Amino acid sequence: MKVVVVGGTGSIGLRVVARLLDAGHSVSCVARGVGANVARGVRLIRRDPNVEWFTGVMRREKFDAAIDLIAFTAEDAAASVSAFRDVSHFIHTSSVRVYGVDSSWLPIGEDHLLRPTVP
Repeated sequence: MKVVVVGGTGSIGLRVVARLLDAGHSVSCVARGVGANVARGVRLIRRDPNVEWFTGVMRREKFDAAIDLIAFTAEDAAASVSAFRDVSHFIHTSSVRVYGVDSSWLPIGEDHLLRPTVP
């Protein structure tokens, strides 16, 4: 599969990318930082902060799957939903941003109480 990982150069993203590569997928990473490094064989797409740029580039790429690890605001999430609307598999992670710092039980599932740290 042709997979894109938004935030694929961060601490969690590096591990996700490594697993995707081990499984034989073609991987691209979208990163905001200029110092971002990727593993051999991974394509790096430096993200322009402009939402229209991001949406247009992601749609033209025609990825089979997209994983967003860094949507911190409602605007970030909306941009990813728009950019990946035609992608067959879209994974959006949120963890602390949605469920809060303290968990009531583990593992945290979709039925967990919501304690967002951002709107």
